[in-house]
Amino acid sequence: MNNQIIIQKWLILCLLKNVFASSVDATLKNIQEIILKQDSFNIFPIGQLNNKLNISTVFSDLEIENLLLTNYGTKYSFLILSLIYPDRDWKDKVFHEDHIFPKSEFSEAKLKQRNYDDAKILEYRKYYDTVLNLQLLTDSENLEKKAQDFSSWITTRDDNFKNRHMIPNNISIFKIIIS
Repeated sequence: MNNQIIIQKWLILCLLKNVFASSVDATLKNIQEIILKQDSFNIFPIGQLNNKLNISTVFSDLEIENLLLTNYGTKYSFLILSLIYPDRDWKDKVFHEDHIFPKSEFSEAKLKQRNYDDAKILEYRKYYDTVLNLQLLTDSENLEKKAQDFSSWITTRDDNFKNRHMIPNNISIFKIIIS
């Protein structure tokens, strides 16, 4: 892995774990101290920084649950999605947060039309606007998709796209989810 990717992942980890939330001056001083001790800048000192700042590189179950319940358009949603898409070309493309299943499908009226009971409607409405229903699309992919129904839109995507977005090739699964 090259330094750019390592630094990007490390910075996202720090932001999601609120490393800079308190004592910013002391934190930055510790980072500076580690970086200045480097003989070479060929390898980003991620291990030393994590040790010095006492950063765990894993998320607890509770942290993961909280991350997955992060809402669309918040300061952390794009960061979380960035971790899910580590192989993206961040410097040459523009990415948009996009709802996998369009928001319009989660109106109370539409969910009632599908004969969902109140509990199911409440559950869907609780989660539709979270990271659980989000993906990163390039600006052109997002313009192509717009608010298209997922079942229609996904059939226009190739296996490469589905693999990149961790979407199973078995489309019948989605007919069960949204029917």
